[in-house]
Amino acid sequence: MITLQVSIDSKEAERMINNLHIKVPIEAGNAAYEFCKQVETELVVGAAKNIHTGKLITSIRAERQTRMRSVVKMKKTGIYLDRMKPHPVWLKKGRLITQWAKEHNYKGFIMWNLSKLTGQIERGIWVKPHPFIDDAYARAFSRFDIILRNYVGKAIVASK
Repeated sequence: MITLQVSIDSKEAERMINNLHIKVPIEAGNAAYEFCKQVETELVVGAAKNIHTGKLITSIRAERQTRMRSVVKMKKTGIYLDRMKPHPVWLKKGRLITQWAKEHNYKGFIMWNLSKLTGQIERGIWVKPHPFIDDAYARAFSRFDIILRNYVGKAIVASK
């Protein structure tokens, strides 16, 4: 017959469990903020490829709201550009889209109904959405398990 005796210092085990109870949620909050910074980076890269306005790109930022909650913020125009329905846009002087069309030698199509109202030939182009938010989230989410493992691993090591 073999007997096995295992002894654990209860004070040491209790201290370790208490430290885990405190440190794991804090490190999970840090991991959430790190994930938001990854999403921010991917959104900036995706917006720079698809959208040619610096105002939107500079408005994308990761913020920590509380110790456990982090969010990524951007201007509403970014969401509108990501989710809009395809529609025609009138090329008027002073618009960024008109400047873009001139730079790319894009004449567009003649907007007959508008031309009848103004008495001159008015041109427009057909715009469609640039879905960059879901792509950025998917690219960042592929690294989420690594980020979470690193931060929670730090909490476990620190609690010993």
